Amino acid sequence: MKGKTCLITGTASGMGRIAAKALAKQGANLILVDFDTENGILAKDEIIQ
Repeated sequence: MKGKTCLITGTASGMGRIAAKALAKQGANLILVDFDTENGILAKDEIIQ
């Protein structure tokens, strides 16, 4: 997945968050989308670390 760009919805929790973490570990560029902005930001920060 290195170099690929993935749009993932529902990244604040659940399967979307798990998928985002897995794809980030594989080197994908991520676009994270969720209505829950607060938890979405927490997910982003967690993935970046």
